Amino acid sequence: MINPYVGEVTAFGFKYAPPGWIKCEGQLLSVQEFNQLFSVVGTAFGGDGLATFGLPNFDPMTVDGGQMCISAVGAAPTGERNALPGEMTIFAYQHKPPPGWIECGGNPLQIAQHVSLFKILGTTFGGNGTTTFALPDTAYLPPFGAGSPPLLYSIVDVPSGSTEQGFQGEIKIFPSTVPPNGWLPCDGRLLPISRPYGALFILLGVTYSGDGKTTFALPNVSVPAGLQGFICQLGDYPPPP
Repeated sequence: MINPYVGEVTAFGFKYAPPGWIKCEGQLLSVQEFNQLFSVVGTAFGGDGLATFGLPNFDPMTVDGGQMCISAVGAAPTGERNALPGEMTIFAYQHKPPPGWIECGGNPLQIAQHVSLFKILGTTFGGNGTTTFALPDTAYLPPFGAGSPPLLYSIVDVPSGSTEQGFQGEIKIFPSTVPPNGWLPCDGRLLPISRPYGALFILLGVTYSGDGKTTFALPNVSVPAGLQGFICQLGDYPPPP
C-alpha cells in the first residue's frame, strides 16, 4: 500500500524497490540508519543487534520475477491504517498483528463478532456458516518459496470505505471472490499495451511474456486455495530510484 506499516512485506512486479522500500534479499542493514525498521524486525533474520540486523530472504514471487520488498518507513504497527476490505499482508515479525488485523492460522471465528469479514470470506476456509467461519491457514506457507520465520500473515478485519490504491505494479493477496477496484488478477493474462494499461506496461515490460509491441502479460501467482493474487493497475506510479 502507499502508506504501509513499517516492517510490512509486499511484492512488486517490477525490478526496483520504490522509495521507502528495500528488497528482501537477506542482506544486513545498519541499525543506526534503519532504526525504525530494526525496532520491529530485530535480529530474527540475522545481524548482531548492535550495529547490524538482517532482512528476510525471499525468492521471486513467480518464476519470472515479482520481488518481495519490506517497508523501511511507515506507521508503527500499533495503530490502524486504511486498508482494502479483505486485504492480506505479511509482517516480518512475530508480534501480535496491528489493531484491526487477525493472524491467518486457520482458526474459527464467531460470525457475530466479525460480520464484515464473514461477508467477504464466507465458509471458503471452513466453519458452519451459521455461527462460525474460518480464516485461511498460512502458518506453514512461506510467501512464494523462500524466506524463513518469523512471519505473520494477517487479514484486515475492519470495515473500510477507503479507495486508497497501491503503487501501480504492486501485488497483494485478496479473497478471490472480492477483486478490489483497480486491481487485476495475477493469472498470466495478456493485456494490450494501449490505454489504460500503458503505464503498467512501462513497469512490467515483457518480463511475464507478450510480444512487447501490442501485448504484455501479467504475472501468474500461485497462492493458497480460495485466495488470489492481484496486481494494482491504478494508483501512484512508483518513482524509480
